[in-house]
Amino acid sequence: MLIELEVEGVGQDANGFPVVVLRDKPEGKRVLHIWVGMLEAAAIHLELEGHHPPRPMTHDLIRSIFDELSVRVGQLVICDMRDETYYAELTLHQNGQERRLDCRPSDGIAIALRTHAPIFIPDELLSRVEHPEAGKGGFVVQGDQTIH
Repeated sequence: MLIELEVEGVGQDANGFPVVVLRDKPEGKRVLHIWVGMLEAAAIHLELEGHHPPRPMTHDLIRSIFDELSVRVGQLVICDMRDETYYAELTLHQNGQERRLDCRPSDGIAIALRTHAPIFIPDELLSRVEHPEAGKGGFVVQGDQTIH
């Protein structure tokens, strides 16, 4: 069974590394942290905040290409974790055909946010990797560091 996730925010862990915080919908009791690169964190954060730079960023360009080619993003599935690395598949629809593309979760999240596509994770994977130490009120606390 797939569990839908929503992006709660982007922050930093105790060592200053960027992390995306996802929470299950609609209950919001299960939390997933995905560590990402600085550029991907910025792209996700900008979209969450509704800030649009004067020139398109890479993920904005991808959305524009999809729009021009009549490609619809169906969903992003964070499908696996191996060797402490998450794997994801982006499902695309065009002319009645469905294609699934391997992608980094960070890029998939940035694209899903821009195209309003849902984000999912298999229940068994979320059970294996969820972060039970999540706080309430939109904040996640790890050690002495609060992630917003």
